[in-house]
Amino acid sequence: MPQPETFARDAFLFAHTARELMSRLDLLAVMPERIVDVGAHDTQFSQQLAAHYKAAQITAVEPWQQLLPGSQTRRWPWQKRRIQPSSNVLTDLPLADHSAQMAVANLSLVRYAEPDAVLNEIARVLQPGGAFLMATLGPDTLRELRDAWQSADAQHAHVATFTDMHDVGDALVRNGFAEPVLDVERLTLRYTSVDALWRDLGAHAARNRLPDARKGLTGKNTFSQMTQNLQNDDGTFEISVEVVYAQSWGQERRSSPDPSGDIRISPTSIRRRV
Repeated sequence: MPQPETFARDAFLFAHTARELMSRLDLLAVMPERIVDVGAHDTQFSQQLAAHYKAAQITAVEPWQQLLPGSQTRRWPWQKRRIQPSSNVLTDLPLADHSAQMAVANLSLVRYAEPDAVLNEIARVLQPGGAFLMATLGPDTLRELRDAWQSADAQHAHVATFTDMHDVGDALVRNGFAEPVLDVERLTLRYTSVDALWRDLGAHAARNRLPDARKGLTGKNTFSQMTQNLQNDDGTFEISVEVVYAQSWGQERRSSPDPSGDIRISPTSIRRRV
């Protein structure tokens, strides 16, 4: 597994979902003055946003400082000031209420078993009528790896689970976003060696953080059995990735939840794409 400090190198999935999110911006009739890149893992997505919206101020909030020992906060060219991370930066954004006309979150919520705390904070900083676009991972992601580990070591959880698309839609409405539109993209990644797979998981910070994960090192025999379970007849390894995309809008926040407790999402606003 790569050292934590190198996890952002060659993280192709971040780049893929960033391109997909960028392709959707032309469909939005908005010209934001301030954009928040929530959970920026590197400068590339923020640079693309800055190029697309040349007059906008981009604030890139990095969650990785709390995850990477010894890492330093970076000053990026378009930032007027350094953003110091809080102890849990994505649930405590260093931004004023209703201070942004657009927020984007590219694979930022994957480390949260429940997205509500992050979404609630994004809703706080987004102006009513502001646009929010996000990409996250669905429950089919890494299912082959999850099954391989389950067969090799059923007593411990080795692979995190991810939020279902419908639950993401519910969470958006629950936290004050309007008119959510969601769709799914399914990818299959093939590797010629388990080492290459492991490097990619490290590159995307996809390390196990489950509460019931094994404490300590996994035994050599257990790891070998998992590898055998995962390997195809031709010696390759395939991994599924389910990407959930969502677009929604900020609205005036209620002082209390809807008394009915109902969450309604139109069936026409949910699409699937393979």
